[in-house]
Amino acid sequence: MRQFLLTSVFLVLHGIVGCSASEPDTQATGPRPAKLFEVQQKSVTERVHLPATVEASYTTAMTFQVSGQLKDLPVKEGDEVTSGQVLAQLGQRAFINAVNSAQAEFTRADNEYKRAKQLLKTNAISQSTVDARLAQRDAARAELDSAEKDLDDSVLKAPFSGVIAKIDVDAFETVGPQQPILILQSSTAVDALVQVPASIVIASQQVVPQEISLELDAAPGVLMPATLVEAAAVADPGTQTFAVRFQFEPPDEFLVLPGMTGTLRGLLPVNGRPEVSDLIIPISAVISQGDETFTWVVDTASMVVSRRPIEVDVGVGEMLRVTHGVSPGETVVSAGGHYLHDGATVRRYTP
Repeated sequence: MRQFLLTSVFLVLHGIVGCSASEPDTQATGPRPAKLFEVQQKSVTERVHLPATVEASYTTAMTFQVSGQLKDLPVKEGDEVTSGQVLAQLGQRAFINAVNSAQAEFTRADNEYKRAKQLLKTNAISQSTVDARLAQRDAARAELDSAEKDLDDSVLKAPFSGVIAKIDVDAFETVGPQQPILILQSSTAVDALVQVPASIVIASQQVVPQEISLELDAAPGVLMPATLVEAAAVADPGTQTFAVRFQFEPPDEFLVLPGMTGTLRGLLPVNGRPEVSDLIIPISAVISQGDETFTWVVDTASMVVSRRPIEVDVGVGEMLRVTHGVSPGETVVSAGGHYLHDGATVRRYTP
């Protein structure tokens, strides 16, 4: 609305200036020089500046899948770790004993099954007995697999290289399955999270800006190119904003950490409502007299002008968006229009 009011004020002032100029002799002979502009159809863009918060590209809460006593916690908050590095470990004795016991039971059941198959060849036992031995062996194999998995799950390893952001437990504490142990964040890849207001989305019909760069508050004047990672398709019901995540690479001389703030800069198309065209003409081609806004349309074959009422909407810079009155490819007078009248002949002004 503010931009529309500013546009209206400009047109009024523009009209006053035009009317206050001395009126030329409308009967003057010969084509009048005029700057011409061909009506263009393209998207108008608006530059947006959105508050951004730095977050790690990858953040995961590390948990055990089994319960036990935390025997080893070799890392502390702020430590950098590499992929596959041990972060925490439960007491191993019970898990190792369970694996050994399950292995022994599986070996016994497997031997029983093999013996039963040999006896079946001499009809010493029935097929149903062999099937029962097979089922026992398979059950023992499942128990062994489960025990081996529990042993593997009793050790937490880093799924990617990063930084220990937070530790939630103490060594020798008894922990349960899915209980948060620590938080691991990526250290080499960082994201900028912005909230795009619904008011911008509805005007542009687009959530994601173009030509994106990030400027951190801690490094003013340094613009870092950013690329889209993901964009929410549903607005937050409380804030009526859409969360959009961008990834960027800070310069090597900067230490960028999660929680830092900055400004994301980009361009958004201003397409308006779906039924509104995106034709643009220069502000100088728009004339306002009284309650009417119009432009001079030029017949390029005869170079005769005709007065055409138009409707304009918000614009950017020196261009206005026309919602009604002209068509793509038509030619309008962009300078010199205040000295024309219906049916006047013009010639293209060349400096």
